[in-house]
Amino acid sequence: DKIGIVGAKGSGKSSLLEIIMDKTDYSGRAEKRASIAYLPQWGFKPDSFIKGGYPSIFKVENYYREGLSGGEETRYLLASLFAKGAEVILLDEPTNNLDLEGLDILSRILSEDIETFMLISHNRDFLDRTCNKILEVENGEIKIYNGNYSFYEKVKEKRLEDQEKDYKNYQLEKKRLEEAIRGVGSQSESIRRTPKRMGNSEARLHRMGGQASKKSLDSFRKSLNTRLEKLEAVSRPEEDEKIEIDLRANNKIYSKTILDVENLTIGYGDKIVLDRISFSMRNNCKLGLIGKNGSGKTSLIKEIIDGSRIKAHDNLKIGYFSQDTVRLRSKSSVLEEVLDHSIYDENFSRIILARLLFKDQDVYKSMEDLSGGELVRIEIAKLVLGDYNFLILDEITNHVDIESIECLEKTLKSYRGNILLVSHDRRFIDNIVNSIVLLEDGKLISYPGNYSAYISSLNSKDLDREKTLLNLKLTRLISELSLETDQEKKAELDREYLQVLKEYRSL
Repeated sequence: DKIGIVGAKGSGKSSLLEIIMDKTDYSGRAEKRASIAYLPQWGFKPDSFIKGGYPSIFKVENYYREGLSGGEETRYLLASLFAKGAEVILLDEPTNNLDLEGLDILSRILSEDIETFMLISHNRDFLDRTCNKILEVENGEIKIYNGNYSFYEKVKEKRLEDQEKDYKNYQLEKKRLEEAIRGVGSQSESIRRTPKRMGNSEARLHRMGGQASKKSLDSFRKSLNTRLEKLEAVSRPEEDEKIEIDLRANNKIYSKTILDVENLTIGYGDKIVLDRISFSMRNNCKLGLIGKNGSGKTSLIKEIIDGSRIKAHDNLKIGYFSQDTVRLRSKSSVLEEVLDHSIYDENFSRIILARLLFKDQDVYKSMEDLSGGELVRIEIAKLVLGDYNFLILDEITNHVDIESIECLEKTLKSYRGNILLVSHDRRFIDNIVNSIVLLEDGKLISYPGNYSAYISSLNSKDLDREKTLLNLKLTRLISELSLETDQEKKAELDREYLQVLKEYRSL
């Protein structure tokens, strides 16, 4: 089993792994029949020296040193853990701080080298690539889904569709019963009333004759009422209010281009991070900035915010999110904090807060009492409702649960301004951006599409290159076959030709 553990923040995902490792108190029994290596989210002490090949696979040194970056530290911890050679691996949020290359390395090891594991992750693409089961922790219970995260999503979606169908059937049946009760009640009342044309004796006979019918109708109405009372209520599935977060007129930019970077070089001492890079950002663009840790993403963002070496539109108003922003806590309520930064009215601001999972009384929570994930959502609310038309978002999905990531996605997709997004979550990037900028070895590659389209184009180029090489090889072999007179060599060339032809056809 390769199990991905999912659930809302605080649902008990980490507690489940701690129970297995006897790191917390619990009632019941947790029986282990295999050697287990466990990487918690915090507080793991790595070995000072790692034997074996895992350090080179993760592209780190085999000895621990101070001053490693977050990504390097995570790679070293993972190399140290896998080197123990345990039969079962438990990982709590191993994808935090890993860049796309680090994620690819970890995905490959878990898919090809590790037979049995349980891991907690908020990265849906990573769960899809590594897991064959999903364990959902919800309301103190667990459910197992036999498939990857996409399969789990489809099952949940089907359940919502079924709930919607059940709700509609419930409403129809309730309406039918209520109408039937009203109809039977009207019939019963009409029997009780005597027609005006009748005299006293006729009226008395009419009332006596109608008693049996009335009794029957009253009995039927009572049974209908009982059925209505016993009708199991079905609640309607919650639906997001369809909204577009459009910019105020004074905030809009009408130019085609908002940003021009020309021959920009960024370096520190003798080290060149970015070497004479150039690109333009068009208006109404949602741009994904990707690259390995240390490739210059943060340096480029700082240059854009500084603006002294980059040509930006005069009306550009930048709202910036970084993990440092989240550490700032005020004593105000959620609603007060957001309204303090919002250029929209309270009603619209509360709609956005509801979209970001702050509903009803949640808006009166104190900012001091919020979790890290909740603070991230508040910062996004402040940015999309603020006096900005260009949002720069640096790793907003770190340490945030899947439910929060999905609501951040919906909010940013409905935002009508410009976005520059840095993230190592492929699905998150794919669902939001319409353009990609890749930083690699000091150079910049620009692509008009999302990350999956970019990777697909690379694969397509590789395929075309391979087909061209095989085509040239076939041409050479045909030429050699036509000139060769030695039958043994000719047969050998023929076999080679058929093999290359088979490879070419397979492409």
